[in-house]
Amino acid sequence: MSSADEVVVHETLPSRVLIGPGASDLVAGEVARIGAGRVLLVAAPSAAGPADRIAGALGARLAARFDRPAPHTPVAVTARALEAAAGADCVVTVGGGSAIGLAKAVSARTGMPQVAVPTTYAARR
Repeated sequence: MSSADEVVVHETLPSRVLIGPGASDLVAGEVARIGAGRVLLVAAPSAAGPADRIAGALGARLAARFDRPAPHTPVAVTARALEAAAGADCVVTVGGGSAIGLAKAVSARTGMPQVAVPTTYAARR
């Protein structure tokens, strides 16, 4: 067995992570940059303010909004988010780990690119 037989290649889906003050103001431009036309917006209720701004900036490109992520991304919650994603070609997420984890699950299952705006403490450094 050669060492090449032991190599695992992990290829990720397209993803953009915007970190820092004003990051949510750049989402619409990032969505346009990747050529997305219809967006699923995932945000926890605690990130409603930034999510509202992002939704307004997306305008007609907002296909749906899912505001019920849950810790550890339960299968049932992911299924509901996938239903909401019908017709979307990009997922945008704003918030903490539950929202971002759910958006990653949607992206992994659909192949949609994602734009993430983490708002938790670790992202603010």
